Amino acid sequence: MKKLITIVFLFLLENTYATIYYVSNGGNDANNGDAAGTSWRTLNKVNSASFRAGDSILFKRGDTFYGSLRIRAFGTYGFLITFGAYGSGANPVITGFTKVTSWTNLGGNIWESRDAVSSLPTCNMVVVNGKNTPMGRYPNSGYLNYQSNTGSTSIKCSSLNGSPDWTGASIVIKKRRYVFETGLITGQSGGTISYTDAGLYTPKDGFGFFIQNDPRTLDAQNEWYYSPSTKKIRMYGNQMPTDVKVATLNDLLTISGQYITIDGLDFEGTNGNGIILGSNTFIQNCNISFAGINAIKGTSSSYVIINNNNISNCNDNGITTGGESSHVIITNNTLNLIGIHPGMTQTYSYGSISSRGANSLIQYNSIDSSGYNGIEFSGTNSSVINNFINYSCLIKDDGGGIYSGGTYLNRVIKNNIVLNTIGSIDGTNSKDNMGFGIYLDSYSSDFTVEGNTVAGCGGPGGVFSNLDSNVIRDNTFFNNVLASGFLSKSQAMFQHICCKDVRMNIFNNNILFTKNTGRYGFFIYTTTDDVNQFASADSNYYVSPSGGDLFRVQLNSTPTNYSFSDWKTYSGWDTHSQSITESARLLNSVRFEYNATSSGKTIQLDAKYIDVKGKKYNGNITLAPYTSAILIRDGN
Repeated sequence: MKKLITIVFLFLLENTYATIYYVSNGGNDANNGDAAGTSWRTLNKVNSASFRAGDSILFKRGDTFYGSLRIRAFGTYGFLITFGAYGSGANPVITGFTKVTSWTNLGGNIWESRDAVSSLPTCNMVVVNGKNTPMGRYPNSGYLNYQSNTGSTSIKCSSLNGSPDWTGASIVIKKRRYVFETGLITGQSGGTISYTDAGLYTPKDGFGFFIQNDPRTLDAQNEWYYSPSTKKIRMYGNQMPTDVKVATLNDLLTISGQYITIDGLDFEGTNGNGIILGSNTFIQNCNISFAGINAIKGTSSSYVIINNNNISNCNDNGITTGGESSHVIITNNTLNLIGIHPGMTQTYSYGSISSRGANSLIQYNSIDSSGYNGIEFSGTNSSVINNFINYSCLIKDDGGGIYSGGTYLNRVIKNNIVLNTIGSIDGTNSKDNMGFGIYLDSYSSDFTVEGNTVAGCGGPGGVFSNLDSNVIRDNTFFNNVLASGFLSKSQAMFQHICCKDVRMNIFNNNILFTKNTGRYGFFIYTTTDDVNQFASADSNYYVSPSGGDLFRVQLNSTPTNYSFSDWKTYSGWDTHSQSITESARLLNSVRFEYNATSSGKTIQLDAKYIDVKGKKYNGNITLAPYTSAILIRDGN
């Protein structure tokens, strides 16, 4: 007992001496920093200081600090070290931006900064008039197609004749639907380009590429080129550029300590990452924008909470935590415009949120405009619940609004609203947009996919590939497969093409609502005629404008369409399911309503409506959080 009392006394004594330190633009690094009137001035002073468990380091609101913050201190459980804000006004800003204000006119609408703008060998982030602006490229949009390749050393393009010779420029090759790989052009002979890159993938004939990182690409407003030798930037414009900012620091915050809280600080303008996480770290109430690579990155960071942050205009991922991380909670964040510029992403970019560790939770996030996946996750005992995900797969595809795969246990995808996973055929030789709402890739098992709404996707709303032992129930798939070329043309699909037999899945009580003609409710692709073993399926609702063939099975290269009755006989599925046929006129007046908030939502109606399960509504409908309703006019 005496020993315990001594330990408690010493612990309390240690934290009695916890100190609040202040940092402001009007401070002085010679001060002691322990009062607002004797504040420090620079991030260098903060980086060089030592802190104890329970200390707070507060930056003055309304102030901006140029530089990188390096946190090596260690708090303790219950006595974290807090980096936050004091005073009134906007959050303090930690920035890596350098403003470019002095220009030389080189002629031909090309402007060059008078002085070097950075000390870095590369430039990944330039902002013009508040907009993330990609570097110049040829062609200005779209892709040149390559007809043949020699491994990862050269490609041949009939659209090039050798003039200009692009030797020394960068080449961005779309090698897979989900991969851009950037390399250096080492030589050109006619339409044959020799290059070096990491060689992670081999090119795929018929796909596309473009050229960038060369001053000769500058021929459109605000296109830019950064010289690694002179460290100057060139920009195209019909008048001298204004409001130009260049990210001149690699990372803005690196946490190598533990038990750290970052609360109410803004981070903007980094050539690399906004925040590099440690373990036992809490990031909350921050705005993180204009990251040349990732906004928040954790390689092996565990027991992390990322809550209530705004993340925007990042060139690769918004939040990414690696497979060695665990117990990561990502909640209540807003992410916008993540990884949407081809050529500015890294080879392995995964999406707005990528969480690969075990025992993780992704909940109550709002995600809009992702170059690839909205949310990508894996890891045992991990859940994606109550998220709103809009416009994913804008520059890559064969991905999803929510994507996962692999042999992990007890994963949950529940009560999410997933809209407009578009998919991109640009730079491919395909006519099929492979943007899927919820995508369970090969080897997936032990998933519960429940209560989700998926609508407006380029491909099927649900794709379940080479997987077993999953429960898919109570989901709504509405008006997907907007891309007319997609093979399946269905609201949901199972496929067996490799890897693992499709077995022991449950597909119950789902709504598959096909608004357009020429679409199917369900599609199956298989290499063996064993559909009856894929799943047990029942109590589903299939809605179409034409009736007729609602189901399609493709056995290798042979497709067969089935009516509802024939499907039940063939598959052994859907004994108690319903097939509902409505006229195209009524389907054109259908109301699709959703509630992507955490509180109930009442919607006023202009007529009497009925849902697919027969429930009638007159005057209004109230939707629970993260639910939806498809309403058809009831009579006139």
